[in-house]
Amino acid sequence: MEVDTAISLTVVGIAGQLLLNCRYLYQWYSSEKANESVLPLGFWIISLAASIMVVAYSIARQEPVLLVAQSLGIVVYLRNIIIYSRSLPGR
Repeated sequence: MEVDTAISLTVVGIAGQLLLNCRYLYQWYSSEKANESVLPLGFWIISLAASIMVVAYSIARQEPVLLVAQSLGIVVYLRNIIIYSRSLPGR
């Protein structure tokens, strides 16, 4: 693996993990704003994007533990986005 590719993959992996952590800040902000515990659509979108980034990293780095952990999350995040979209007015 070339050095530039390895660095790029590391950046994607780190960014994905940081994004997974940032979704909790987003959820906290949304809950404070609503004055109740909520999981907004953005939480699931951020989760999905971050998991895809980490899965890409884990595939490239051949890290099966990350691959399994984040792949299963993708299914949950997609399902929650579908459920949320069904609850929108006009659906």
